[in-house]
Amino acid sequence: MLNRIRDFSSSPVILIMFGMLILVFVLFFGMPSLGGLGQEASLFSKPVAQVGETELSLKEALLYARRRNTRRSDEKATLKARYDELKDEALIDMSAKLMGWESKSEENRRYIASSDNLDLIFFGEENRRRDDLFKAFVAQLPEGKKIENMSAPELVSSFLAFAKKGRGFVPENFSNAMSSWGLSSEKYIEAKGREMRIRGYLGFLQSQLKVSQAQVEDELNLKNSKWIFDYVMMGAENLNPNAQSFAEDKVQAFLKDKMAQVDTYYNQNIETYSKSKLKFTRVTARYANEEQLPKVKAKIEQAHERVAKGEDATEVAKSLSADGIFVSALVQANKTRKNTSKELFEQALAMKVNQLSEVKQSASLNAQIKAGSFAFIRLEEKEVGEEKSLDQVKVEIAQTLLSKAAQTEVAKTKLEELVAKVKSGADLQAELTAYNTTINTEAGTKALELKTSGEVSLEALLNDNIEGLGRNAIAAYQLLNEINGIDMKSKVPSILQIDKQWVALVLKEKKTLNEANKSLELEKQYLTSLTQAKKSFFGDRWLRYALLGPLSFDVLTQFPMEVLSALTSEVGLSYFGGQDGSLDQILKSSAYQSQIVESSDVQAFFSK
Repeated sequence: MLNRIRDFSSSPVILIMFGMLILVFVLFFGMPSLGGLGQEASLFSKPVAQVGETELSLKEALLYARRRNTRRSDEKATLKARYDELKDEALIDMSAKLMGWESKSEENRRYIASSDNLDLIFFGEENRRRDDLFKAFVAQLPEGKKIENMSAPELVSSFLAFAKKGRGFVPENFSNAMSSWGLSSEKYIEAKGREMRIRGYLGFLQSQLKVSQAQVEDELNLKNSKWIFDYVMMGAENLNPNAQSFAEDKVQAFLKDKMAQVDTYYNQNIETYSKSKLKFTRVTARYANEEQLPKVKAKIEQAHERVAKGEDATEVAKSLSADGIFVSALVQANKTRKNTSKELFEQALAMKVNQLSEVKQSASLNAQIKAGSFAFIRLEEKEVGEEKSLDQVKVEIAQTLLSKAAQTEVAKTKLEELVAKVKSGADLQAELTAYNTTINTEAGTKALELKTSGEVSLEALLNDNIEGLGRNAIAAYQLLNEINGIDMKSKVPSILQIDKQWVALVLKEKKTLNEANKSLELEKQYLTSLTQAKKSFFGDRWLRYALLGPLSFDVLTQFPMEVLSALTSEVGLSYFGGQDGSLDQILKSSAYQSQIVESSDVQAFFSK
């Protein structure tokens, strides 16, 4: 199922290829020798590492480092990255040679002038803008041939072949390019020979990757299946009250570690601890800027003085609203701690009926906005009830929360017992009905309810959504790992936890792709599965290499967006970075790394 897609590297095909690649080293290679590599050699004029029989130099790495890092922001880091890539490429080249991928000098020379060499774009006689070049390329395509119907490799190859025809291969331009890159033509041809072998070998390995028809059908069915569940949720509220008391030391430990939970519970249930109700009139005047501030302040002070003398607050506000300044007077009734800010409620609760508060200023939270308001209140009515502070009830709340946590575990056990009966053939609704006869609803215990989910799909689970039950990443991931095994014969997955409730699911219906649509989708799914298999084994880096060689920024800039988009859409290509594949892990193995010997000079150079 999904795990085959995600963890393709564990499949038999991958393991066989892994074994094949390791075996060639065990059979054909011993430890290489550094030979003449000495500390006295110049790093950029002598070899610095040997991979099997291949010598590597920093000069070749510098070529790509400079072409990639055009701003020279950290050339040494880019050089190190390219040098490490060269070592890996040399390791793959060794495998390529063992498998018969040889190339001679003359063949290498033909390669650099062919459309397979992406550097060809720098060696022509013309220097047309890439957009103009691409328009000309599209215009010369045969009638009926459209770029959107061409595969990515075909499009890249055809475009470069056209670019070659339009530009030709100018030896002078080739020499100029070698000079600007600081590389001899022979060294370039040698490097391109290695690139040709590696790209050919990677293409061969890609052709060996297969996905079975059964696997494709399985993945297609999984992607298009939808599951509808009957479900029941059980938590502490579905259990009869249990007057459980916890020891003082456990309560104090809870208060020390989880006081935030106590504070949250207190505020969420504040109406239990605060019974007082208030009614007051709030007189407010707002200012939009610093220029208005003194005018607004003068008006609110006038309002305060007039209301204190007994004038009606509403009439006072109306009379003072003028010249772009609005004064309001709102009567607010049934004010409690739950619907009033803590500061305002406690201020009003401490006042006497008909008493006025002092004028208070409130500024914008954004310091750059010079707006704010002035306000005061007059207490109209006060119904004083019991008031319990957090400090007074924190022990009680801790006992409640500890009890709920214990009850939640009991709820899980009860639900597990119910699920066990369903797995043995019992009817879920009948079991819920039987359970509900044992609870005391008059004491506040909630009855269990049978509900039905929406259509649960693979895509929704990947987005942490269980249709009908809401979003929960952990629960969705748990169900995702079981979903392929859920059918009408095996209807009950593991119990899930969503928030503080336990959820039992029983499959009600499974919808799958009908046969008529299935035949149309199989070919698409095969390509999708094969692409994923390739990406899992090769990773972004070697897929990129097979198509583009050792990628350099200046090469990419010469390609029209249409070509780059084709590569992205067809093979999911990431042009920089990306995910490692099994091949990257193979190259890190001791069998491969033992073939690399470096001079101490280069190690010291990069360690500084």
